[in-house]
Amino acid sequence: MSYSFFVMLGLFAVNVMTPGASFVLSVSNAMKHGRRSGLLIALGLATADTMFAGLATAGLAALVSQNVLLVKAISLLGGMWFVYGGIRLILKQKAAQLPVEAEKTAGNLPVGLAYRLGFTAGAFNAQAILFFSTMFLAAITSKPELSEAVALVVGVAAVSAFTRCGIVTLFTTGTVMRFYANQRRKVETVSGGMLALFGLKIAAPAALVLTHTMLN
Repeated sequence: MSYSFFVMLGLFAVNVMTPGASFVLSVSNAMKHGRRSGLLIALGLATADTMFAGLATAGLAALVSQNVLLVKAISLLGGMWFVYGGIRLILKQKAAQLPVEAEKTAGNLPVGLAYRLGFTAGAFNAQAILFFSTMFLAAITSKPELSEAVALVVGVAAVSAFTRCGIVTLFTTGTVMRFYANQRRKVETVSGGMLALFGLKIAAPAALVLTHTMLN
């Protein structure tokens, strides 16, 4: 596998660990309804990630060898979105709000309901397809093989499930929760810087190619 493949998976894991809507959804429900409910929500979110990864891989595999300019345009837009999102994380005044303490005021959510809650939240994330498309453009070769595409999807599925379930497990432990709550602003700043730099790495070459094409 190429270096970009592992960089992409690493940045994806960082993105999952950064406090956001899906992070808060799984953690808050784990603390309120129990670890099992949180894990099921996490698996639902991981399923949605895998679905988007599969769609992105299938679409990009067809585009990469057929329309170079369209691929570069996607890279430019996606890269700029990474830069924008990273800068927002760095400059935001407050860290994402997380529950202060566990309140198990209600029992475990039904298995189907908890899983659907996670999957629905992930599936209706409008930025997910752009996220995966941009990440995968940096990870696949000019002529991606089936094994390479499958490895990308399997990698995303494994990283998503492991990271999301690990977060739920850790955050149902009071000591870890309190430590992370104190450090989450630093995590957001570091994550934002990494995403912004990765966005520039993708967007800058694409911008040069598109500019050169338009001038010639």
